[in-house]
Amino acid sequence: QGYKCTLVTGYLNPRDNPLSERVTVHKFNKYDRSSTPKRLITWLIFTFRALLLLKSKYLSSELFLVTNPPFNVFIPLFTGQSYRVLVYDMYPDLLVQANIFSPSHWVVKTWTKINQKIFLNAKCIYTLSRGMKTLVSQYIAGENSKTKKNAIKVVPVWTGNSFFKNVKKIDNEFLKKYNLEHKFVVLYSGN
Repeated sequence: QGYKCTLVTGYLNPRDNPLSERVTVHKFNKYDRSSTPKRLITWLIFTFRALLLLKSKYLSSELFLVTNPPFNVFIPLFTGQSYRVLVYDMYPDLLVQANIFSPSHWVVKTWTKINQKIFLNAKCIYTLSRGMKTLVSQYIAGENSKTKKNAIKVVPVWTGNSFFKNVKKIDNEFLKKYNLEHKFVVLYSGN
């Protein structure tokens, strides 16, 4: 209430509760997951465009950064603005786990140092789980680490999904397609 809010996104996922009319939306390039080079390119383009927008229109604004695309965390290095961070994915850790880079690679070492600086200077860091909080805490070291670890908040994601409708097993096209009508199915929805 009383705040102006600008959302910079590649895709606005429609939900039951539409955004307030007071939210200005800037839609940039949509995330292309079709190949590793395309992911990298869309991450770079999005972050560069967001940085240009911030520098030209919103330099006095407080930022709420999301780690998707992962280069978003670099933005405060170029703006000097106060910021908060929502950690969905932890880079460069994912690059090491996927065996794209070794832990000793210069990209991993450089990104780790940037994360340390960014997380230490954030007003608050939000994560989705206690495990992610533990991982983020490892990036915060030094004299302010105790204070900063208290500034990491776990906020599980919940959303209104009333648009999902139950489908009777007999009418379920997915079960028919994969011959699962008479099977016990455990389904994970995510990536």
